[in-house]
Amino acid sequence: MHVQYLSWTDTKKRLDPLGRDYENVLIYATEFVVDGQILSILFSDQDKNLLMLQYDKKSIESLEGKRLVRKAAFNLGANVNKFVRIPTVLPSQPQIKPKQNEQNGDNNNKNNN
Repeated sequence: MHVQYLSWTDTKKRLDPLGRDYENVLIYATEFVVDGQILSILFSDQDKNLLMLQYDKKSIESLEGKRLVRKAAFNLGANVNKFVRIPTVLPSQPQIKPKQNEQNGDNNNKNNN
């Protein structure tokens, strides 16, 4: 089985292949990783590997976009059957407003000499 990156053409109502990985692997799980404008494909295989591929038409390695470029590969020593997406940017925490007397520089511990 091969990992492929496809594009939907709405006018022609079809999927067009953009790039693919030419390694023959048995894939256990897949997920997209979005980093700004960069889209990567993360997948795990039967050999307990975690791999990340990118479609990069400008890269020499991609053969003008026909081949997905391998950006990372890790052997985890265990099979991965599922990925869970979580946001990398957490919602901002509400800011705690200082007490009124702290804002005005009021200090209750003033020495009266």
